[in-house]
Amino acid sequence: MAQATSRLALVSRRRGDLAAARVRYNDALGLYRRIGDRRAEARMLAGLGDVTAREGDHDGAAASYRESLSLRSELGDRAGIASMLERLAGVAEADAERAARLIGMAAGLRQVIGAPLSTAATAELDQFLAGLQRTLGPEVLETVMAEGRRASMDAAIAYASQG
Repeated sequence: MAQATSRLALVSRRRGDLAAARVRYNDALGLYRRIGDRRAEARMLAGLGDVTAREGDHDGAAASYRESLSLRSELGDRAGIASMLERLAGVAEADAERAARLIGMAAGLRQVIGAPLSTAATAELDQFLAGLQRTLGPEVLETVMAEGRRASMDAAIAYASQG
């Protein structure tokens, strides 16, 4: 039941039916919490964050992403942690330096664990970085991202967990 509900949430989100996606993600989240599947719980929280971000509520999305990040940290899901750092960067547009630092942290973690982005995700990231570069300038962007890349995973999680 939980898997079917989570799949319906994803289909609804991809079709642009954000209201249905929200309901289904919340339903699936409740089911996964009841059976104790914390990995799936983290995925549902990320999905809820994605829906909330598409609705334009970046603070709400960040809260869901931070909750997912916390679970992924407890589970030792390093690729999931990198993904949450990237998603948090995406909703930190108002603070370009924070977004750049989070992207740098995610890139550093991905390099350490050998988990590169997909081609499609790389293209999205390139567009996002182009916007950050226009805001910050190329030198500041590279400096801030380099600082992020040097951060330990624990430091990245602590930084990203700050609201």
